[in-house]
Amino acid sequence: METVFYKCDTCGFTHQVPSYWTGFAPEKEIEMEHINLESKDMCLDTTLKLIEG
Repeated sequence: METVFYKCDTCGFTHQVPSYWTGFAPEKEIEMEHINLESKDMCLDTTLKLIEG
């Protein structure tokens, strides 16, 4: 099974999604609230970009 990765350009947060959840045609960007793992605060940038592999 393949995995798709999305990354926040602001804080570096990475989110992994099984490729079957994306219908094997992942979006280039997704919106997701997330925590900056360094500061432990909510990141103000909610856009995660697809990491092309």
